[in-house]
Amino acid sequence: MPPLERIRSFFRQVEQSYRQEGYLGCLMGGLGQELSGISDVFREKIEWCFSSIAQRLQLCLDAAKEEGAIAPDVDTARMADLLVDCWEGAALRSRLRKSPEPLAAMLDFYLRSV
Repeated sequence: MPPLERIRSFFRQVEQSYRQEGYLGCLMGGLGQELSGISDVFREKIEWCFSSIAQRLQLCLDAAKEEGAIAPDVDTARMADLLVDCWEGAALRSRLRKSPEPLAAMLDFYLRSV
């Protein structure tokens, strides 16, 4: 599967889990919002989890860059972090609306833009 399709597939699977859970959204995102101001231990662990996801996404973006699917001057580390940040915002909106639309719209916009 091409690298950008692997990214889309990953997030579609995440979206499906949100749907099965009734759009509760991202557990790590919810915990991070609630606990980051209270506990440095939780904040650091949750940030580590998000960073590991971004590192894996960066591998796909690097592969997409190598095959010419994205511009050669793209900072793939920054773009992977941005994708995680955007997804988390869309997950919150998805939870609020009880709808997958914010997730799909964000992912489509991101992949078209990259």
